[in-house]
Amino acid sequence: MKKEEKKLRVTFFAVAITIMLMIALAMNVASAEPPAKAKRNPDQSKEELNHSEEDRAVSNPSETISSPCSVSRSLWSLETVDSDGFVGGDTSLALDTNGYPHISYCDVTNYDLKYAKWTGSEWSLETVDSDGFVGACTSLALDTSDDPHISYGDVTNSDLKYAKRTGSEWSIETVDSDGDVSWYTSIALDTNGYPHISYYDRTNYDLKYVKWTGGEWSLEAVDSDGFVGGDTSIALDTNGYPHISYCDVTNYDLKYAKWTGSEWSLETVDSDGDVGACTSLALDTSDDPHISYGDVTNYDLKYAKWTGGEWRLETVDSDGNVGWDTSIALDTNGYPHISYCDGTNFDLKYAKWTGSEWSLETVDSDGEVCLYKSLALGTSGDPHISYCDWTNLDLKYAYYISDIVTPPEIISHAPESPVDDYVGATRTFNITINQTVAVSWQINGTEVQPNASVTAASYTNTSAVNGSWNVSAIVTNANGTDMQTWTWTVTSPCFIATAAYGTPLHEDIDVLRAFRDKYLIPNPAGRAIVNLYYDVSPPLANVIRDNEGLRTAVRKGFVKPLVDITRRVVD
Repeated sequence: MKKEEKKLRVTFFAVAITIMLMIALAMNVASAEPPAKAKRNPDQSKEELNHSEEDRAVSNPSETISSPCSVSRSLWSLETVDSDGFVGGDTSLALDTNGYPHISYCDVTNYDLKYAKWTGSEWSLETVDSDGFVGACTSLALDTSDDPHISYGDVTNSDLKYAKRTGSEWSIETVDSDGDVSWYTSIALDTNGYPHISYYDRTNYDLKYVKWTGGEWSLEAVDSDGFVGGDTSIALDTNGYPHISYCDVTNYDLKYAKWTGSEWSLETVDSDGDVGACTSLALDTSDDPHISYGDVTNYDLKYAKWTGGEWRLETVDSDGNVGWDTSIALDTNGYPHISYCDGTNFDLKYAKWTGSEWSLETVDSDGEVCLYKSLALGTSGDPHISYCDWTNLDLKYAYYISDIVTPPEIISHAPESPVDDYVGATRTFNITINQTVAVSWQINGTEVQPNASVTAASYTNTSAVNGSWNVSAIVTNANGTDMQTWTWTVTSPCFIATAAYGTPLHEDIDVLRAFRDKYLIPNPAGRAIVNLYYDVSPPLANVIRDNEGLRTAVRKGFVKPLVDITRRVVD
């Protein structure tokens, strides 16, 4: 019993000392205006609290802290190449050895054949042929010297024409003038740089083919069975033999022709409905054909591939009226890439085979921008597309930025925000990142810890200071930035009063906290008292909490009088 009484006396004595010190301080500072409250960095130690106010002041946590924006770059670069009149009809695109685009197209305002090329710093535009209504159904190929070769229609004379740039001049000639033969031209160059052209003879409704032998043009009809030869597309195999996809308008079928070395082999690829519109052909490294085309019956984009023993047909896109003005190219894996028109929304769309599925996306939706397109792939498989902006009557060009960088992303963090702690608590914040980054840990905008070249990082604060804090982890590398922010609220429990009342939520305790925060924390002497209280009060509070009689005595005999005094000061 004597031991218990001795413990109680010691407890009362310590509590009394603490209360008297606080009352004395209250009397000393009550008449003074409280200084402006400066928020402290909770990473500061108790010793650092004795430093000057100016040295330790940080941003007000109520201020908005700007978050570093994650880098967001468009995957497609879109630009207008020519806007001088109604231009951009019947475009055809090829890339040179530098990866620079070259485009042939029709100037409908002046009925001219035009040509654009990227020099590395700007677009160079020129008129190739202005003799009559020319420039319809253009098709472009570049030789090994990056010189352009263009097949096109002379509508005025209904002729097939051919233009070749030789040095600084254009060499222009009529290739075929037998009937109306100015439609659906497609050109390819052999290893000698000689042109091969497929086209449509509208007088006889035939598919025709012409090639330069080195001394003359050799012309022939490939298919004359019905109304055939619409929407032709040509490609040359490793032997230099031509392969042509085209539309059989009589039967609404997709057809395919190839030169075997001795004769033309013709076959129907797809006859399921009205198919074969807007064909485009490419050959893989095995000389197997791949064809994109439109299914007019179902308004779908379709794709056909020769597997070596049969044609494999599939629908690529069936969302709306799609499949118009298709253009196909194969990457180094032999995977098809297709540009095409979404006729429902008049958007330019692009599809590619990933190896397991079709990836579809809208490239340009700013107006009616889906006509007269042509697709080519860069050396890394990045697509480039020329097309007509029908709304503004412009020639446009789009290319995919293959070296697009993805900004780093914080993929997990702990703990969840908001975070609540008591003064003096130890708190750790963690993040993991999907790339190697540098990390800046900041509290209210002031850096407290850096990390270099990490994919996971943590910051531990071992001495939480009362207040509301914004704790941020800002991750940065060459690809961009990301940020995670926690709202961290640190409160100071009145240990003895909480033990006496049995709860930290009693209104009397709020009065004591307000007194502490308004009059004690802002000045060195007050902080010294608070630190002393935090050091000695926890064990005393444990004794009080476990003894009901002591709780009542402390509450009525000490805390209540103290609250009455401090209430006058605070209020």
